[in-house]
Amino acid sequence: MKYKIFCLLIFIIGCIGIFEGCGKREKAKEQKILARVGNRTITVNEFLYRTELTIRPRYLTKKGYELNRALLNQLVGEKIFALEAGDDNALAKTKSFQAYLRGIQEQAMRDELYRHVAVQKVKLDTNEIKQYYRMAGREYDVAFYTIYKEDLAKKIQAEIAKNPNSAKEIFEELSHQVMKPATHTVKFRDPDHDLIHESLFSRPVPVDTVIGPLRLEKNLYLFMKVQGWKDYPAISGEQMQQRWNEVIETRTERKAKVLWGEYLKKRLSGKSVKFNRDVFKKLAELTYQLYIARNDTERQTIYGEFLRSTKDIPNADFLANEKALLKSPFFTFDNKVWKVEDFLNLLASHPLVYRKKPISREEFPREFKNAIVDLLRDHVLTQDAYKKGLHHQESIRRNTLLWKDALIASYYQNQLLNQLAQKYHVEGQSTKLKAIYEAYVDSLFNAYADRIHIDEEELRKIRLTNIDLVAYKPGVPYPMAVPKFPVIITKSD
Repeated sequence: MKYKIFCLLIFIIGCIGIFEGCGKREKAKEQKILARVGNRTITVNEFLYRTELTIRPRYLTKKGYELNRALLNQLVGEKIFALEAGDDNALAKTKSFQAYLRGIQEQAMRDELYRHVAVQKVKLDTNEIKQYYRMAGREYDVAFYTIYKEDLAKKIQAEIAKNPNSAKEIFEELSHQVMKPATHTVKFRDPDHDLIHESLFSRPVPVDTVIGPLRLEKNLYLFMKVQGWKDYPAISGEQMQQRWNEVIETRTERKAKVLWGEYLKKRLSGKSVKFNRDVFKKLAELTYQLYIARNDTERQTIYGEFLRSTKDIPNADFLANEKALLKSPFFTFDNKVWKVEDFLNLLASHPLVYRKKPISREEFPREFKNAIVDLLRDHVLTQDAYKKGLHHQESIRRNTLLWKDALIASYYQNQLLNQLAQKYHVEGQSTKLKAIYEAYVDSLFNAYADRIHIDEEELRKIRLTNIDLVAYKPGVPYPMAVPKFPVIITKSD
């Protein structure tokens, strides 16, 4: 059991401040199969995700179909490597790998739960779409003050309520007595707070209009003035259709977030977390030390010192050794006592995600607590997703398999390179090893030739962008939308 806690606690510091992923996947039954490799398939959508949502290899001389074919060959090679590794390879047997895949699956399930209980329940009428369509091309230049004192914000609100015409005067007075306001350009598609969005885009707002103070959250208010605006009308039929679709998408997203908030409030109502103060204090301090450590060696040293130091603390028998610590009650949630080992088991598939970064020593206990609360929220949502049977959904099954094959293929490639280097005695001789590796890959493609089937017609239809992009979703334990693009074939031709 040596370093069991240490290995799991590393997950805590691995996701700090972490595209709705690949949220808009077509239903599996509607997806077109682009390639078959044995019992594995690659859909058109999966090809697009893998080539557009992460950095892909540069093929400077290839364009159009030739580029598509070169990229697809890499993904076919990845499937071949995954098949060669088999389901009983050493990596697939490890608990950490299984937990990682479970985490990937459960995150996708929570995303799907959001679509089920929020997105799919949004209702828009044509009049609403038309109303926001008229405003969607407008960009506002605003000056604003961020107010962190609730009493000041309420005082300003009261003055304006008493005399609405005083709003502009109060705003100008602040600029003279305090400081000049900050400025910002606000667009329809910007992810601003709903109150800001509604204040500016639900109707035309004249220049010099003063808005607020708007209460965005506890002790956070926004007081703003419209300094000017520009309108960018949609001219062509294509532009008008695109804007119409953008309005539908934006309004759906905003209404879905409201429904999701209501769902969360209902599901978490009456649930609270009560921590064992002593255990929390020690784990928070340990986690902070791991958080600021520079490498794994330093983290191992910190953890070893932590175990030794607890033996000298009076009344700390529960921390005197690793086994006792694992069995120690850490917190109570939803009428259940969670031991440290229960917490670590949950962490294995769901690393903690901190709400802010960087985190100072003084802030860390609060941020550690918030991250645990968010972890437990996701635990409740994951249970809901399982109850709805979302783990059986084909798109989620395919996404999990995509990650599994990608990770196992990468593992197999590393193992293969080591084995070839040892077999042919070319350790440290990269040029010779590259030639041996390429010959081996060629032999594998030849061996699988009658098991590889490509839909050439679909492949020719695909038009890829020339934009390098890495799709990253902050605030979740697994922020990368897709695995790193594989380089199985290393030949330049």
